[in-house]
Amino acid sequence: MDKEWEYDVQLMSRRLATLYYYMVNAMLEELTEEQTERIIKNAIKGYGHYWGEFCKEKVLACSLPLTPNHYDLGKDLPSRGLSVGCDLINNDCELRQEYKECMFARVWKEFGFERWGRLYCYVDYAKFEAYNPELSVVHEKNELDGDNCCILHVSRRSHIRN
Repeated sequence: MDKEWEYDVQLMSRRLATLYYYMVNAMLEELTEEQTERIIKNAIKGYGHYWGEFCKEKVLACSLPLTPNHYDLGKDLPSRGLSVGCDLINNDCELRQEYKECMFARVWKEFGFERWGRLYCYVDYAKFEAYNPELSVVHEKNELDGDNCCILHVSRRSHIRN
């Protein structure tokens, strides 16, 4: 019973990934790939902005600055069960996180849906754009690109290394 929460989070993740799969496929039946991609990108951007604003409000309510390391205080994702993650860097200027076993990626790979699933990952760019436009976001690795993990790197634009 103690691990039931983990199953519940994974089941909900699988359901949402499957919903996304069927929604995109329904669009592809009615629209061109270009139209579908434009609509998906627009929807993901709006979705990301919603959650970025959500986290921004929570962090500001704590009277904290909108730094990369404070974003997670907004709690826009389950703290456990969604994927296996760890912070590689976590400070006021920079956040670099590694994730493995993403349920969304697993489902989309099962369906051979990497290209369209990968568009969903741009939610990270939109979230941080809304949270603090002074931050830069890069997916250094992504399971849907064939990597063994996902690495998200967020930094202040003035802190970007060359």
